[in-house]
Amino acid sequence: MGRAVDLSVVIPVFGCAPCLEPLYERLRIELDALGSSHEIVFVDDGTRDGSGSILSRLANAHPHVRVHRLADNAGQHAAIVAGLARARGDLVAVMDCDLQHPPEALSRFVTAAQGGVDLVLGVRDADRQPNIRWLASRGFRRTLGSFRRFPNQHAYGTFSVLSRRAVEAYLGHRDAGKGYLMVLDRLELAFTLVDYRHGERHAGRSAYTLPRLVRHAMNSKWNTRRLAAIVAAALALLACAASLGWLLIVGAVVGH
Repeated sequence: MGRAVDLSVVIPVFGCAPCLEPLYERLRIELDALGSSHEIVFVDDGTRDGSGSILSRLANAHPHVRVHRLADNAGQHAAIVAGLARARGDLVAVMDCDLQHPPEALSRFVTAAQGGVDLVLGVRDADRQPNIRWLASRGFRRTLGSFRRFPNQHAYGTFSVLSRRAVEAYLGHRDAGKGYLMVLDRLELAFTLVDYRHGERHAGRSAYTLPRLVRHAMNSKWNTRRLAAIVAAALALLACAASLGWLLIVGAVVGH
């Protein structure tokens, strides 16, 4: 894997080519201010918008920038797994590529992680997210089921910092790649929460359209169980309704 560094920043990349250079510049300033050894691991998630050439240019110009390319668009969670598997940091941050996770907040996450916890999870302010998108995200999470350990009243993203222990535990989980937050919630890790102001999207639009959210939900092991229970309950209700309807019909006929 190469020489370890103090901090790795893993960034899945898809549909945000115009964001990459501003993201790098803002992140570079923040990382330099931290004063620790670091690397930035961009994961090209099968992009077709010119992101690949921008990432190559950044990697060629800056030794601390590394790029891993996925052959096809595997999705954000698979890209996070690929990035975590290649990160060399004692601490590993995960951020989105669209600048909605402000690089200027990273130092607070790192400081919290240095306090002895294995996971620092960002809590975003919901008022910065469009209502429809926020409601869709909440509905998606409710479909998957409530968190077991994380407080359910907060709005979370993937903005987080993991210890090396947490990275290894996550990568060793059989469902790594199916749902980042849901897997982290099931690991016995000491965690803390850090508030941040959810930034405006610099360019492009979210890859998580409603159909994609539905597909992601369907791919989740936990949701498969829940979906089976919902289907079974719906079938039972339909059966009861059909039986009741039949009894009403028979009663009406007999009554005549």
